[in-house]
Amino acid sequence: MPYTEDHDTENNNAKDMVNDKAEKERSEHIKHIASYKEEKRQLISEIENLENVLNKLRLEFEDMPTANELSRRRQAWIDEERDIAKKEDELVAKQKGLEEYEKEIEVIEGYLNRRQKMCDHKEQDLKTLDDQLTELNDELQQYREDLKRQGVDVDSPSGKAKLNWEYLRGKVIDREKQLETTIKNIRSENIANCALIAVKDQTINDLKNKMKETDELLGKHEIKIKQLESRLTLAIHENNQQTGLDSNCTNNTPQSSISMNSRKHSSSRLPSIGNQSPQASTYQVPNFDEKKPTNMRRPLRISLPNPPEETVHANPDPPMGTRHKNLVSEGRELRKSNSMPSKHRRRTVGHLEFERSRSKSQTDHHMKIDAEKHSSTTCIVM
Repeated sequence: MPYTEDHDTENNNAKDMVNDKAEKERSEHIKHIASYKEEKRQLISEIENLENVLNKLRLEFEDMPTANELSRRRQAWIDEERDIAKKEDELVAKQKGLEEYEKEIEVIEGYLNRRQKMCDHKEQDLKTLDDQLTELNDELQQYREDLKRQGVDVDSPSGKAKLNWEYLRGKVIDREKQLETTIKNIRSENIANCALIAVKDQTINDLKNKMKETDELLGKHEIKIKQLESRLTLAIHENNQQTGLDSNCTNNTPQSSISMNSRKHSSSRLPSIGNQSPQASTYQVPNFDEKKPTNMRRPLRISLPNPPEETVHANPDPPMGTRHKNLVSEGRELRKSNSMPSKHRRRTVGHLEFERSRSKSQTDHHMKIDAEKHSSTTCIVM
């Protein structure tokens, strides 16, 4: 049949083109592999030659008579070693390139094998369709011969067949148009989704950068808080040591007399100094129930009977120590930093308030202990 022969020739031509292309690509890849292998062999031979030259140079180096000749040959040997190292690096780089090229060749060969299998399947399908078409053509010819025997004109197509053909053709065209519009809509949606995904990725990257900056800022604030804690602990420790020195100074007064009456009397407020006799002086107990700063103290006033009245200051601290001021200012600056999120800021401020309340409770506890010590050592000096 003419239709079958043309179809077969087209299939054979397509198959021959695909096979020729595959064979050309395979031959080119094989040539490249052979060339790289030849280069590899040449480089190996060059390395062997250079090793032989190096051995000869070493022998000459051993037999050198003078120092100048020795230094010259040594420099030449160093240069040769550098050249050999460079060539070895080049060989390693070429070896890596060859391995990568071989991997690419394997990938291309796998792709060509898959294409070959696909072509074989298509060829088998075409053969099946050709057989079916031949059978249908035979049936059609048999049907035409039967119609001719019955006296029906089969040369001109009927009007019904033309109408059916036009109807089917219109249906196919409408279906193609519908599919084209659907494909266009899907492509436009795909482009919009890609743009939206790119925007989302940018937003995610920005949020990640902000999270990194926030983590770094939190780390700095934690370090600052630890430094403040250590400074506050040192200040409390120094305050406790200073309070112990004050109590020791009071306990070591030479002419103090402790009695039960003085202890009972010290529990209540003492009269003012103006209402006492000029030869008697009292030590006024500070009121520790009042809430005062950590570094606030009153000077100890002790009067002796025989010598003139003197005022002893047991190393009082200033009204507000510089250490306390620094701690307070640093706490305020840390609390006023609003560069981090509100959640972390609330956590940091709460941590500072907790540390402040803890240090305050410790200070109150130490002040109560000092008050008990002072009450036990309070006396009236006659």
